[in-house]
Amino acid sequence: MSSWHSEMPGEASGNGPIEHEAAARQRRRLVAFVALAPELGIRGLGDVALAPPRSAGGPRLSFRLEEFPGVCFCYLAKAPGEDDHEALWLGEEIATGALARLSREGALVPDAAGTVWLALKGARLVATERPAGIEG
Repeated sequence: MSSWHSEMPGEASGNGPIEHEAAARQRRRLVAFVALAPELGIRGLGDVALAPPRSAGGPRLSFRLEEFPGVCFCYLAKAPGEDDHEALWLGEEIATGALARLSREGALVPDAAGTVWLALKGARLVATERPAGIEG
């Protein structure tokens, strides 16, 4: 991994004890996904950044992969507490070739800023559009 950056506030974010706990748990799982990526067979993961939650969802995890030079991926996490297995599904999908599948399907189309937006629909990784209100 070439770099890691988090814009996430400290554990003080959240709208109450339950939301706070779910958000903190989700953050820990996404960080664990990054740490375990090589063990899952995900090679060349770099420029990883975790950004704060969106108003209608979870945080954003952006990253690059050597297999896709010049492409920045941004994973739009589910709302905290929505899916306890989210980081597992994300890792499994990337490790088993979901990005190659999306590329073959013509779905890895970068937006004007050069970012390919991703989300999980159930346990399946899909390309999606940049959410309204998210800059560059």
